[in-house]
Amino acid sequence: MIRYTILKVISAVSLWVFSLVTPIVAADRAVDSTHVTVTAGSIGGSYFVMNTAMFDIFSKHVEGLAYAIVPGGSVSNPIAINKGGAQFGLSFTNDLRSAVMGQAPYSEALTEI
Repeated sequence: MIRYTILKVISAVSLWVFSLVTPIVAADRAVDSTHVTVTAGSIGGSYFVMNTAMFDIFSKHVEGLAYAIVPGGSVSNPIAINKGGAQFGLSFTNDLRSAVMGQAPYSEALTEI
């Protein structure tokens, strides 16, 4: 179940990243750089490793993509995205549901995720 959820999240994030940062430009025009911040888990943890691997691949195939991976966690990643401190992050679906509904451990509903 967790594996299936993680694969769904990775697929959704991948499609979103490519649709967001893939510029359509003429061959003779320079591509503007797009910098994104990605919240992960603790350094060395599975979220950190997955995000680093995904965005390493994205940056090789999406011209102009620059990224920074910052430590976070399943509960804190939606908060960082909601506050605008990051554009991408991984989280368990139960934590995302709680974030959107404003249930514990969140003090209010997060509307910008």
